[in-house]
Order: sequence, then C-alpha cells, then structure tokens
Amino acid sequence: LAYKSASFYFAKENKLRLFYSSQPMPGADAAVTADASVEKEIPIDSPHPYARLFKNEIPSVENELQIALAMKGRQETVGIIEVSLHHKEKQLMDENEQAKRGYYDVLKTLTNMIGLIIENRRLYERVQKQAITDRLTKVFNRRYFDNRFKDEVRRAIRYSRDLSILFLDVDNLKTINDTYGHIQGDLVLATIGSIASTMPALSTVP
Repeated sequence: LAYKSASFYFAKENKLRLFYSSQPMPGADAAVTADASVEKEIPIDSPHPYARLFKNEIPSVENELQIALAMKGRQETVGIIEVSLHHKEKQLMDENEQAKRGYYDVLKTLTNMIGLIIENRRLYERVQKQAITDRLTKVFNRRYFDNRFKDEVRRAIRYSRDLSILFLDVDNLKTINDTYGHIQGDLVLATIGSIASTMPALSTVP
C-alpha cells in the first residue's frame, strides 16, 4: 500500500528492535537502518507507547501522521508495525469517517496477516531445528551430521581442501551413571554439549 513509510519492530532480548524501515539514512541499507527520527530500540518494560502496545495494554498508537498496531499471531504478539501517512490520506480520513474506518480495517487485516506469517515461519524454523537437534545436549544430531558430512566431503573435493573430523569420548560416563544416576550423567553430557557448541571453529592445520 502507498504509505509514506513503514517500520517493523520485533522483540529481542527484552527490547523492541527496529528490523526494517523504509526511511533509510543516506548511503545506508533500508532493511537494517532508518532515519534518525525512527527509534532503533525500545525497552519492553518501559512506558513507551509501543512497549505498551506490544504488551496489549492499549489497542493502537495514533499520532498526527502515524499509526502503530501490534502484529499478532495465534498465540503471541510478534512485533509492531508503524506506518506514516501522506497528508492527503490524513485529510481524507479526517473528512470522511467511513473512509477512515475502511482504511483502518485494511491496515488491521494486513497487520494480522503479517503477524500470522511471521509466527508460522518461526514455528516452522523451530520444528526444523528440533528435527536436527538432540533434545538433551542441544547440539546437532546424527541425522544432521550425516547430511552435513556428505556436503563437506563434496566441498573438500571440489576445492581440494583437507577435511578433518574431531571425535570426543567421555571417560567413565558409565561409572558416573552407575554411581550418581543417569540424571547426573545426562547433566554431564548436556554440559559437554554446551561447551562444544561454543568452541570457536578449529583452523585447518597445513
């Protein structure tokens, strides 16, 4: 739709963060940056109108030439959309209540559709991740390893590069399970998985 501009905020680390705006700064990428008048981060626990909107404390935020609505999925609010109106659009809505209601209905429908699309995408990514992640250790499972290993072999052959595999063996895990119980053994595996997942990539040794 022919809005003057549009901005999208999504929740991350207890903040509403600007992920897209059609108001770019000179020489910047519109997908990640915006004009100085657009706020980049808004704490969710603040009294900011957008934070209250995200927490469903208010139904919308309306300024002179701006409208902000919450993007809602089936189960949760996924973000905030803010649109800026042209002066002629604002004038038309001020003069025609029916046109204003229709304009708002279109915007609400659009916002709800975007919210559902984003929630569905997140759900799909979550399911995909669960399919290739071990539930206990949170590291990639055998299924992912087999598929990725084939790709890496092909890559190594294509670029004539060495390929190495690192095997880790947990000493005395059976003893830990027998002595302290399988819950403690699971904790050991989960801890090792957490450490391994944060290790920097090993450099290829000539």
